[in-house]
Amino acid sequence: MTGRDAALHAGRPAVGRGQDGQIESRTWNPTTGCDVISPGCDHCYALGFAKRLKAMGNPGYQQDGDPRSSGPGFRITVHPNRLDVPLHWRAPQLVFVDSMSDLFHAGVPSDFVAEVLDVMARARQHRFFALTKRPARMASVLKRLRPEPLPNAWWGTTIESNQYVGRADRLRATPAAVRFLSLQPLLGPLPDLDLTGLDWAYVGGESGPDHRPMAAEWVRDIRDRCVDAGIPFLFKQWGGRTRNAGGRLLDGRTWDELAGLNCPPSVNFGALATMMRKADGRALAGAGRNAVRGQGGRGRGRRQGLDGDGVQPRRDRSGADGCRGVAR
Repeated sequence: MTGRDAALHAGRPAVGRGQDGQIESRTWNPTTGCDVISPGCDHCYALGFAKRLKAMGNPGYQQDGDPRSSGPGFRITVHPNRLDVPLHWRAPQLVFVDSMSDLFHAGVPSDFVAEVLDVMARARQHRFFALTKRPARMASVLKRLRPEPLPNAWWGTTIESNQYVGRADRLRATPAAVRFLSLQPLLGPLPDLDLTGLDWAYVGGESGPDHRPMAAEWVRDIRDRCVDAGIPFLFKQWGGRTRNAGGRLLDGRTWDELAGLNCPPSVNFGALATMMRKADGRALAGAGRNAVRGQGGRGRGRRQGLDGDGVQPRRDRSGADGCRGVAR
């Protein structure tokens, strides 16, 4: 039986569950706002969510972006008062950086990016991961500011169609401990995607009333190439009118593999799979419920355990212990 056949039929070797099986995960938004840059942005959840947050009076979303590429409450904005938030989280966290923005947007000054990187370096107990559709600037900025990769930071880029596979080349040029691909929303096959030098890939379909369908053969091709290359593969969702409409099974099973590099044993990285699946759903719903109750700065917001957008921490009991997740 080939390595691919073994993976398809049996899954990766299982890893034992931690003693308490719990991990907290957070989002941290030192910047907010963005602009549409490619078709994957067409139904951006954050763009619509920012409009709601502005209407609710959230002070972090009161600057309107260019209506041609952004929208109400979604102008690129830096928040210096949020910079030190991760330094006050004592327990190890999985931290999704800028779920409501793109840290490498041209409107974010390099000096501010340097401050974000400094916080990551100081908060060594956490694992940070950030996603961009602007990997060329990411590579340029990180080469200049952090030529030696931060061991606790994962950097990724989004590729939604074959037209944008060149983003993977920019990602390869980025100084990074872990490089990952977000292939969501997957809008077409990726025959020219080069997976060389990458550490993790996840695939997902689009959700929402105007979702664009994803073909099973596109997903299978990526999965098979990841298995052949020994790259951990995570399948998030088929998508549909709602996030869970199509389920998560691919050929009769789920795929929840994760990359890992020198992971602290106290951190349950199996929970990252769940966090990534929920990052655009329940976590942001939490932001809506708590949007006016504090902004993650000094005082009341932090005492309530809120991050920069009022997202409550979540405990996750679903992940497997260790640096690499397990395809269940």
